[in-house]
Amino acid sequence: MNKLFILVITIFITVSCSTNDSKVKTISDVESFLEKVEQEDKTLGPVISSAYWISSNFITYDSQKIVADFGKRYSLMSVERANEAATFDDLDLPEDMRRKLDLIKGGFVMPAPLDDTLAGELASIESELGAMYGLGEHCFSENDCYDLEAFEEIIDSSRNPDELLKAWTGWREIGKPMKDKYMRMVEIGDLGARDLGYDGLTDLWFSKYDMPAEKFLD
Repeated sequence: MNKLFILVITIFITVSCSTNDSKVKTISDVESFLEKVEQEDKTLGPVISSAYWISSNFITYDSQKIVADFGKRYSLMSVERANEAATFDDLDLPEDMRRKLDLIKGGFVMPAPLDDTLAGELASIESELGAMYGLGEHCFSENDCYDLEAFEEIIDSSRNPDELLKAWTGWREIGKPMKDKYMRMVEIGDLGARDLGYDGLTDLWFSKYDMPAEKFLD
């Protein structure tokens, strides 16, 4: 009976060790992962860039829906990549490979949570904000209206303090209706940052600098 028990334990330990070893990450795994990311970017990057270009220059319901869909899918994929990149944190890697992994993990401004519904909401908000800004116009009176390009022209070329103040004031007015959407976007982005292992968006943003996050508040 004792011999049978010892045999079972031995088999169990052997299988466990084998299973654990199969999960150990190696530099070869990193190389495969980085190659996969680079190939995906080469394939998807031009398509996504084109979608954003179209949505910025031809602001319609259809163009906004397209870019929101691309944004959602790419955001989710980026978060999954970041989580996979974090599995290599304990490896001793060449500096260039470590830098690539760090860029994948921290290359976010507004990360989507690993939740299909929230990722879709975030992508839609970003698309809506882009359209609101691109189509934005402010009227000081019925016949005195300016879009962003008109305000930009004044700011670029005028040195008249009254004109510059007027352009700056109108520009700010265009942004006011976006406030609630921005607040919701930051709320969702904060959840996304926490999914990536950060304490929130602030921690994620500060992580991009060669300085501990707490030092920014000193």
